[in-house]
Amino acid sequence: PMHKRIAWWMNTKFDKALGILVAANIVVIFCYLQHQGQEADKSLGFESHPWKHAEIIFALVDIFFSVVFTAEIVLRLYVEGLAYFKSCFNIIDTVIVPTMMLN
Repeated sequence: PMHKRIAWWMNTKFDKALGILVAANIVVIFCYLQHQGQEADKSLGFESHPWKHAEIIFALVDIFFSVVFTAEIVLRLYVEGLAYFKSCFNIIDTVIVPTMMLN
């Protein structure tokens, strides 16, 4: 059945792929902070090298990660049911992901 296939896939490749995506999201956050620092420099009259279309790119990347991490929660709830909430990390994810989407 489909449920067993999804569970097998999640236990083999899914966690590794999500780990890579979490690391990529951290890199994007650092880049965004750098961009904000340059914008602050610019507003203070310091020389700045603006990133063309940065706001659009960061918004699109943010939407991508929000969709991926939401899909992760939905898949895990499908496979694990309410047992998903036995892990503190899963509870934290369930709070962080919707908050990320509100941003």
